[in-house]
Amino acid sequence: MVLQKYKEWTALKENITGGEPLNQTLFKMNIKDDTFIFNFKVYDNNVFAFGKKHNDNLYKGDIIEIILTLGSKNEYLEIEVNPENLRYTVIVKNIDKKLDIKKINFPLISEVTKTSFGWESEIKIRLKNLYKIGFSNESYFAIYRQDFQDSLNLYALNPTYTLSFHEVDRFLKLI
Repeated sequence: MVLQKYKEWTALKENITGGEPLNQTLFKMNIKDDTFIFNFKVYDNNVFAFGKKHNDNLYKGDIIEIILTLGSKNEYLEIEVNPENLRYTVIVKNIDKKLDIKKINFPLISEVTKTSFGWESEIKIRLKNLYKIGFSNESYFAIYRQDFQDSLNLYALNPTYTLSFHEVDRFLKLI
């Protein structure tokens, strides 16, 4: 089970080269009481949060991102959380890299704590809420981070080796 592999802290890599990132991001996940729990440690001495409310275009600033597929790799839930604990949740249909994006108010619990090294986040997602929108036991996932410093830096659990996170062939089998 892939989920077992990520119960311990795992470092994200630079997305384009697969090498060491400018700033470290650690990730782990678990499932408890019918709930996925995603944890992040985000090392950043120049935190930049964009947005004033949930579902603003948070990707214009620092974010962590979870992708969970819904029935096929070409349709997925994208969840972003920024350092101010604002959330951006969308359903993405990705056909031949043409993205159809629909903002939704997906029920989840997120917490962000500012730390001496940057910030930490915990995101809880109930499985029953995922199943309502098409999640299945054959689902895939991806974990990313956008880090704005002097320029945009992209980090990934499984790098796409491109400037995009929307490379469905790089998603990992979840269960």
